Amino acid sequence: MPYLRAKLESLYLSHRSNTTTIPPSNLRQHLIHIANKAYPYIHAGTQALLVGYQLAYLLNLTEYYSPGLHVLRQKIVRVSGLEAAERQQRMTKQRAQQGPPGLVSRVAQLLADNTRNTVIAAVFLYKVVHV
Repeated sequence: MPYLRAKLESLYLSHRSNTTTIPPSNLRQHLIHIANKAYPYIHAGTQALLVGYQLAYLLNLTEYYSPGLHVLRQKIVRVSGLEAAERQQRMTKQRAQQGPPGLVSRVAQLLADNTRNTVIAAVFLYKVVHV
Protein backbone atom coordinates (compact mmCIF):
# COMPACT_ATOMS: atom_id res chain seq x y z
CA MET A 1 0.00 0.00 0.00
CA PRO A 2 2.73 2.57 0.78
CA TYR A 3 4.38 1.70 -2.54
CA LEU A 4 1.16 2.38 -4.46
CA ARG A 5 0.62 5.63 -2.54
CA ALA A 6 4.18 6.77 -3.30
CA LYS A 7 3.78 5.96 -7.00
CA LEU A 8 0.48 7.85 -7.21
CA GLU A 9 2.00 10.83 -5.43
CA SER A 10 5.03 10.93 -7.73
CA LEU A 11 2.75 10.64 -10.77
CA TYR A 12 0.60 13.47 -9.43
CA LEU A 13 3.59 15.71 -8.66
CA SER A 14 5.22 15.10 -12.03
CA HIS A 15 2.06 15.80 -14.06
CA ARG A 16 0.19 18.37 -11.99
CA SER A 17 1.71 21.28 -13.89
CA ASN A 18 0.39 19.78 -17.14
CA THR A 19 -3.11 21.14 -16.62
CA THR A 20 -3.76 22.07 -20.22
CA THR A 21 -7.21 22.30 -21.74
CA ILE A 22 -6.20 19.98 -24.59
CA PRO A 23 -7.98 16.64 -24.15
CA PRO A 24 -5.74 13.58 -23.70
CA SER A 25 -4.93 11.93 -27.02
CA ASN A 26 -4.32 8.34 -25.96
CA LEU A 27 -5.42 5.95 -23.23
CA ARG A 28 -2.29 6.41 -21.11
CA GLN A 29 -2.62 10.19 -21.06
CA HIS A 30 -6.32 9.83 -20.31
CA LEU A 31 -5.60 7.57 -17.31
CA ILE A 32 -2.92 9.97 -16.06
CA HIS A 33 -5.39 12.84 -16.38
CA ILE A 34 -8.02 10.92 -14.38
CA ALA A 35 -5.44 9.93 -11.72
CA ASN A 36 -4.33 13.56 -11.36
CA LYS A 37 -7.92 14.73 -10.90
CA ALA A 38 -8.75 11.95 -8.40
CA TYR A 39 -5.50 11.87 -6.40
CA PRO A 40 -6.29 14.76 -3.99
CA TYR A 41 -9.62 13.15 -3.10
CA ILE A 42 -8.10 9.69 -2.69
CA HIS A 43 -5.31 11.12 -0.53
CA ALA A 44 -7.75 13.08 1.65
CA GLY A 45 -9.97 10.00 2.02
CA THR A 46 -7.13 7.70 3.08
CA GLN A 47 -5.82 10.28 5.55
CA ALA A 48 -9.31 10.76 7.01
CA LEU A 49 -9.66 6.97 7.35
CA LEU A 50 -6.31 6.79 9.12
CA VAL A 51 -7.22 9.60 11.54
CA GLY A 52 -10.61 7.95 12.12
CA TYR A 53 -8.95 4.65 13.03
CA GLN A 54 -6.51 6.38 15.37
CA LEU A 55 -9.30 8.31 17.07
CA ALA A 56 -11.42 5.17 17.43
CA TYR A 57 -8.41 3.37 18.91
CA LEU A 58 -7.83 6.17 21.43
CA LEU A 59 -11.50 6.04 22.45
CA ASN A 60 -11.38 2.21 22.77
CA LEU A 61 -13.92 1.75 19.97
CA THR A 62 -11.61 -0.59 18.04
CA GLU A 63 -8.69 -2.86 18.82
CA TYR A 64 -6.81 -1.81 15.70
CA TYR A 65 -4.70 1.32 15.33
CA SER A 66 -4.81 1.52 11.53
CA PRO A 67 -6.64 -0.03 8.58
CA GLY A 68 -3.49 -1.95 7.59
CA LEU A 69 -3.25 -3.52 11.03
CA HIS A 70 -6.96 -4.34 10.88
CA VAL A 71 -6.52 -6.18 7.58
CA LEU A 72 -3.59 -8.11 9.08
CA ARG A 73 -5.51 -8.66 12.36
CA GLN A 74 -2.55 -7.30 14.34
CA LYS A 75 -3.34 -5.71 17.69
CA ILE A 76 -1.04 -3.25 19.42
CA VAL A 77 -0.60 -4.03 23.10
CA ARG A 78 1.51 -2.52 25.82
CA VAL A 79 4.35 -4.61 27.20
CA SER A 80 6.03 -3.65 30.43
CA GLY A 81 9.72 -4.13 31.06
CA LEU A 82 8.95 -7.04 33.37
CA GLU A 83 6.86 -8.79 30.72
CA ALA A 84 9.60 -8.30 28.13
CA ALA A 85 12.21 -9.74 30.50
CA GLU A 86 9.98 -12.75 31.24
CA ARG A 87 9.52 -13.36 27.53
CA GLN A 88 13.26 -13.20 26.97
CA GLN A 89 13.82 -15.72 29.78
CA ARG A 90 11.22 -18.10 28.29
CA MET A 91 12.90 -17.88 24.88
CA THR A 92 16.31 -18.56 26.46
CA LYS A 93 14.94 -21.63 28.26
CA GLN A 94 13.32 -22.96 25.10
CA ARG A 95 16.55 -22.58 23.17
CA ALA A 96 18.54 -24.27 25.94
CA GLN A 97 16.16 -27.25 25.82
CA GLN A 98 16.63 -27.58 22.06
CA GLY A 99 20.30 -28.38 22.52
CA PRO A 100 23.38 -26.59 21.27
CA PRO A 101 22.56 -24.54 18.20
CA GLY A 102 24.37 -24.97 14.95
CA LEU A 103 25.64 -22.02 12.99
CA VAL A 104 22.59 -21.83 10.76
CA SER A 105 20.08 -22.01 13.61
CA ARG A 106 22.05 -19.45 15.63
CA VAL A 107 22.03 -17.01 12.72
CA ALA A 108 18.29 -17.62 12.24
CA GLN A 109 17.69 -16.94 15.96
CA LEU A 110 19.68 -13.71 15.81
CA LEU A 111 17.77 -12.56 12.74
CA ALA A 112 14.44 -13.41 14.37
CA ASP A 113 15.38 -11.57 17.57
CA ASN A 114 16.46 -8.48 15.65
CA THR A 115 13.83 -8.37 12.92
CA ARG A 116 13.67 -4.58 12.74
CA ASN A 117 17.41 -4.21 12.38
CA THR A 118 17.48 -7.08 9.89
CA VAL A 119 14.91 -5.35 7.67
CA ILE A 120 16.83 -2.07 7.81
CA ALA A 121 20.09 -3.86 6.93
CA ALA A 122 18.40 -5.76 4.09
CA VAL A 123 17.01 -2.55 2.58
CA PHE A 124 20.40 -0.87 2.91
CA LEU A 125 22.17 -3.78 1.20
CA TYR A 126 19.53 -3.81 -1.54
CA LYS A 127 20.09 -0.10 -2.19
CA VAL A 128 23.87 -0.55 -2.21
CA VAL A 129 23.70 -3.44 -4.69
CA HIS A 130 21.29 -1.65 -7.05
CA VAL A 131 23.15 1.68 -7.24
